[in-house]
Amino acid sequence: MQATSAVSRGGKYVSLLLVGVGLPGLLALVDRLLLERLSQSRSPAYEAVLAFGVYAGQLALVSWVVARFIEPWPLRWFLWVWTMALVDLQLAVMFNEPQSTPAVHCLATGVLAAQCGALLVWGILGTGPLLWRVPSLLMLLLVASNCFAVLTRVSTGGPFYQLGWNDLLWVQATILSALCGVMRLSGFALAKTSAASSALAPADARRVQFGIRDVLVGTTGLAILLGVAKAGDLLTWRFLQSTYSAGFLFVFLAAICTAATLLVALWAALGQGRATTRFLVLVLAALALGAPIAAYCVHELAAGRARPLVLYNSRLFHWYTTGYWWLGWMFLAGTLLAGLLVIFRELGYRLVRKARSA
Repeated sequence: MQATSAVSRGGKYVSLLLVGVGLPGLLALVDRLLLERLSQSRSPAYEAVLAFGVYAGQLALVSWVVARFIEPWPLRWFLWVWTMALVDLQLAVMFNEPQSTPAVHCLATGVLAAQCGALLVWGILGTGPLLWRVPSLLMLLLVASNCFAVLTRVSTGGPFYQLGWNDLLWVQATILSALCGVMRLSGFALAKTSAASSALAPADARRVQFGIRDVLVGTTGLAILLGVAKAGDLLTWRFLQSTYSAGFLFVFLAAICTAATLLVALWAALGQGRATTRFLVLVLAALALGAPIAAYCVHELAAGRARPLVLYNSRLFHWYTTGYWWLGWMFLAGTLLAGLLVIFRELGYRLVRKARSA
């Protein structure tokens, strides 16, 4: 009996050494090599695609390994946060380099947005004692204050304030917070499947899980909103005429596509279905939703060459010049968030809808 206990403790120590020291060190080395390649101005596009995929895979790997092999739970979350901090440190250094490229900016902002999003999902949709969700709810206050600061700078700076990658981070976090809030009000919550299945029959427990039908309903509603905004210039209401502009349409398009991507990411990480199917749908949805934004930006830039002051005096100029990188941003927004939420899935959490009483 004592020998078995000693072997068990030895296995835990080995897992702790590999996950807490070996894995972060290996990832730090790989990330350093990737970021050095991305920082070169003539780096080919396929290297950026490879780097984005590697980061999405490594965050999912860290979430799965930590949840699977590390006990107890305080140590598990400490190692998760520690590894994320090492990833952020290298990205912050490369982001502030004078020769940093749009690929590095996109990647660094996407990783921070995903980490912020994972905390928001737990804080808003999580179940159990409120005390364990207080840090995530504090993140919600941080998001709200930063979003308010962005709106304040826009209103005071006028068209000469240029929205950048940092502003995009807080805009996406605000969209995810609103999306999670709507889901919470609709009855969805992040709960362990064992607890849900014990109170329901097996067929009912499967039916209330967050499935592809809920994703289709949500994305259809977002598409209808997008269609209404697209037709705004055809309406005669004075309010719509006073608020509609090319910039308003662009922001609305980016917000709706981002919300749809995040909704698919939530299903891919915490919903039901085969893992390969969920991952494939997520990647295809992210690229399909990023394509309209990229095409819109490229079209506006092409039209603005003849009248550059229209774009250079616009607060959205930097978002327009992102161009085809919107494809990468949407890919990162979906895959990185889903990868970080793997830790909840591995711990047995799923998005379920509360059963209504008779």
